[in-house]
Amino acid sequence: MTQYKATPAFETARRNIDGLKDAPNPIASPDQHDQLLAYCLFKQTTKGDVTGSRPFFGAEAVKFDARALVRGTARQEADARYVNCAGYILEGMELSEENKDLLEKIRKLGTFSLLNW
Repeated sequence: MTQYKATPAFETARRNIDGLKDAPNPIASPDQHDQLLAYCLFKQTTKGDVTGSRPFFGAEAVKFDARALVRGTARQEADARYVNCAGYILEGMELSEENKDLLEKIRKLGTFSLLNW
């Protein structure tokens, strides 16, 4: 497998999203579905397709299911979609149609309270 080098825009988006962990105002934090959208696109960009067995339950199972939704997405595409997702979370920009569709699928995974931003 060839190593993918993320774009400068991706790296900037990653730093800005990571900065939310230290945000003093929890109201400014994205909801868990938005977090999961960012998570699965980040992982697809940096690691590629999810592999292995699905965990039985809990947050790891939800994360696995979300990553499985983007299985087969090229890392370059996931990179651009992550940048779009970060713009949505941080600046209220509109999501791309692909990310809107993915977010809807993530919402259908159900509600959960096990993820920590």
